[in-house]
Amino acid sequence: MVDRRDFDKLQQYYGEVPKFLKDYLDLQIMRRLRYIGMLCGIDKASHSYKYYQFYTSRYDHSFGTAMTVWRLTYDKKMTLAALFHDISTPVFSHVIDFLNGDYELQESTEEMTRPVLYTCRVLPELLKRDDVRIHDLVNFKNFSIVDIERPKMCADRLNNVMTVGMGWIGSLELQDAKYIIDHIDTEINSDKELELSFTDRKAAEIYLRTNDSVNERLALPEDGYLTNLLVLIVRRCLEKGYVTYKKLFFITEFEMWKIIEFNAKQDKVLEELYHEFTTIKEIPNVEVEHDKKLRLVNPLVKGRRYYSE
Repeated sequence: MVDRRDFDKLQQYYGEVPKFLKDYLDLQIMRRLRYIGMLCGIDKASHSYKYYQFYTSRYDHSFGTAMTVWRLTYDKKMTLAALFHDISTPVFSHVIDFLNGDYELQESTEEMTRPVLYTCRVLPELLKRDDVRIHDLVNFKNFSIVDIERPKMCADRLNNVMTVGMGWIGSLELQDAKYIIDHIDTEINSDKELELSFTDRKAAEIYLRTNDSVNERLALPEDGYLTNLLVLIVRRCLEKGYVTYKKLFFITEFEMWKIIEFNAKQDKVLEELYHEFTTIKEIPNVEVEHDKKLRLVNPLVKGRRYYSE
């Protein structure tokens, strides 16, 4: 069984953290991501549903993505774009995208990337030292090794599946995760983009198998129901003024839960929603909005797509 110690070993396996990167890891806007979970708040749901093996955070994912890019490119600009690609993640992550009606792309909250970065007074000085512009961080999608259209592969896509595969589902063992890391490289694809690739078929198969396990879990009815229940909880808090939309991008999930719990004591509607979320034993057979994101991947393996065109 995979546990947090295995995951920590994987984080170390990427290699020595470059000196320049350590200064960014300690920024308050990065430290906050330690308290934004990868499971969109569902780890706080009813104990009737064992939703994760161990806690992983957006900080964990951002660190792994950045170290993947550094390992492959030794490029400071690309590495920092990777590190900050999720800096605008609000509490409960994609729950807020769903709140915004974005069930498919799940990118609506990225519009807060620039405002979040500009709250950090130390950041401009560090970026000047490393000859990087805030513009490069805001427009991280300009770097295809960080983010690229599906079904192509990038560092974000690789690390996301590895992180949730280990911490959420337990479908990725440490040995297999290390094998993936040992067998990744970059190639220029047919569209002249720098793309993450695999150096052998076995590594691609491990990754694709893990990706399938993530897709299967997201398709379960309890995931859709509980996620939408959390949407209702957040919407109630916004409508009643218990929290502002902007604040969702600056507080931690621990702080958000305190807001919910405190106001549930005096708001019957919120109390009923919160009680159902934390105690539900059986998912009702009802239609709800659900995750519509197509997580299809067709990676390069030694210059050819895994699935032949």
